[in-house]
Amino acid sequence: MTEKEREALNQAVKNEFLDQDEAEMRRGYREFARQLRLAQEEMGLTRYEAIIFLSTLIGNSMNKQ
Repeated sequence: MTEKEREALNQAVKNEFLDQDEAEMRRGYREFARQLRLAQEEMGLTRYEAIIFLSTLIGNSMNKQ
């Protein structure tokens, strides 16, 4: 395998990982948006209050890990 082929393969692998990371972030954003809507509808929170509430829950769960 030539150096150029090796670089192309490395770039392809890197791009695949970046694509997977981007897809995971999009799933995370969609889930956060869904949870935000639920917090607003079920708990009667404003958007601002729901963001603070969810951010607090996320922060607490990260601290426990």
